[in-house]
Amino acid sequence: MDLTTAIDMVLAHAREEDPEQELTDREILAEVRAFDHAEIDSWIEDEVMEPGEREAAYRAVLDASDDEITASRTVTRTDTDEDSDCL
Repeated sequence: MDLTTAIDMVLAHAREEDPEQELTDREILAEVRAFDHAEIDSWIEDEVMEPGEREAAYRAVLDASDDEITASRTVTRTDTDEDSDCL
């Protein structure tokens, strides 16, 4: 799974879990990156999360450097901006 897909999946899950939250993408990613792999392991043990793509997405976000996260988000925004110009 590429990092952009992982980030999008983590953001979608966070918004799904709490649709009323008014956090930005950056704030959500900062919260997620404050977790560690042991916390994800405990979510699986407590059956809050099943092993699979979502788990892999969270782990990919945790393992990425700040620069990789920033670069991934910049690419995503640029692609979106270019697409919207075509409409």
